[in-house]
Amino acid sequence: MTQNVYEPFNKDIEKFGGYQYTLPERLSSIRANRRFSDVIIQGASLDGKRVVDVGCGDGTYTQVLRIETRATYILGIDPAELAIDHAKKRGAPRYKDLEFRQCLATDLV
Repeated sequence: MTQNVYEPFNKDIEKFGGYQYTLPERLSSIRANRRFSDVIIQGASLDGKRVVDVGCGDGTYTQVLRIETRATYILGIDPAELAIDHAKKRGAPRYKDLEFRQCLATDLV
C-alpha cells in the first residue's frame, strides 16, 4: 500500500487555511519566510525570465516572487491538490503571468 505523502499538506490547508509555516499570524513565520524569500531573490536574477517554482505549496513564496521580481512568467507546481487550489484562489487571479498547477516536476517533461 502506498502512503499519500502529500496528505499532511492537504490537511494543513483544510485545518488552517494555508500551511502553518506560511501563515502571517506568527512573527517567527513572517521573519523566517522573509529571509527565505530574500535568499531566493538575491541568489539569482529572475528579470525577464520564465520561472518554475517546484514544490510551491500554498503559493506563498511564489506570490512573493511575482510581486518582488521582474520575471515575465511564474509557474508554481506542487502535488498537493488542496495547496494548489488555495494558491490559485489567493494569487493567480491577481496576476496574468502567475499560474499554479497540480503536478510533479517529471510531469513537465
